[in-house]
Amino acid sequence: MNADTDARADQLDEDELLQLAIHASGQDRRDLAISYLKQAVHRNPRNAKVMYLLGAEHAQIGLYPRAMEEMQKAVDLDPTLYAARLQLGLLYLTSAMVEPSVATLKPLEDLGDDNYYSCFSRGLQHLIRDEFADCRHWLQRGMGINTDNLALNGDMQRILDALPNEAAAAGSVPASVTPAKDGKNWLSAYQGDDDGASH
Repeated sequence: MNADTDARADQLDEDELLQLAIHASGQDRRDLAISYLKQAVHRNPRNAKVMYLLGAEHAQIGLYPRAMEEMQKAVDLDPTLYAARLQLGLLYLTSAMVEPSVATLKPLEDLGDDNYYSCFSRGLQHLIRDEFADCRHWLQRGMGINTDNLALNGDMQRILDALPNEAAAAGSVPASVTPAKDGKNWLSAYQGDDDGASH
């Protein structure tokens, strides 16, 4: 951002900065999105959604430790920000941090079997234990319930596509579950919201 853009941004409120960040991200302008989100965080460090989206942007560009820290802050600020909790658990999982992943995902089970965040949480925990059939069951169940955030279904479908068939020997987390350089596992951060928690 140049000086003129910075000056204009100083006149924007928190909601305007958030919407500009979302627009910039949709245009693949990660630099602008991060700049807007950082300004929004500076104005209100306790805005959990902004903190989460900043973490998602950092994950997009491969700064995973920073992304984990920011997403963890978001979850600490608002434990009901279920999308952030799920994505943080997935980020821990793809970084081979099993215990933090389970600790992050497990509270989502309390939402019940008819909630897609709960289903996805269960599926990912089965994946951690190499229980691929159960993983497939819960991810597919969650995808069937989730009509709020279709991009999140896309994330889960990529995991399903990477699973070995049921006859294959158990192994490690499928390679294609790891974060891609284009950040495809984090696109759902800007799709939908947590309204689906009631479903």
